[in-house]
Amino acid sequence: MFSCIEALQIGSLAVSAVAFLNLVGTRPIVEKTYADRLGAFYTLYILQVTGLMGMTATGDAFNLYVLLEIAALTGYGLLAMGERDRAPLATLNYLYMGTIGACFYLLGVGYLYIATGSLNMVDIARILPTLYQSKAVLGAFTICMVGVWLKMAFFPLHAWLPNAYTYAP
Repeated sequence: MFSCIEALQIGSLAVSAVAFLNLVGTRPIVEKTYADRLGAFYTLYILQVTGLMGMTATGDAFNLYVLLEIAALTGYGLLAMGERDRAPLATLNYLYMGTIGACFYLLGVGYLYIATGSLNMVDIARILPTLYQSKAVLGAFTICMVGVWLKMAFFPLHAWLPNAYTYAP
């Protein structure tokens, strides 16, 4: 079993390695597609990686929400850099669904905070076994999961996703 520090290191290493390989592998395409906007692309890309690495490193449910939104907002920006006639509408749909999902997740985190009195994930894991029968905890978990499922386009909450993929650069 891994300790928390080892898991953090493995998660950060995995995200950074995949991001680096992706960046190296797509460099010719990026330089061709975004010749006039390379600075904007690389800025958004680095912010995206920062949000993803932060999600692996945080131990706080609210900070997880903030970092999830950093990654999502940069994803919206990267998607908007696609086809000039169709990408803006696909990005707007993605933005709406992501915002609704984020609201659900944040509401669930709020209920979890009310039930446990903590946002620290280790504290929550320690406190939750005594609250497993609580309907507030079940509601918080359900609302959080609906928000995350909506953001990740989990079936059947995926109707918005095809346009985002179709018109993405």
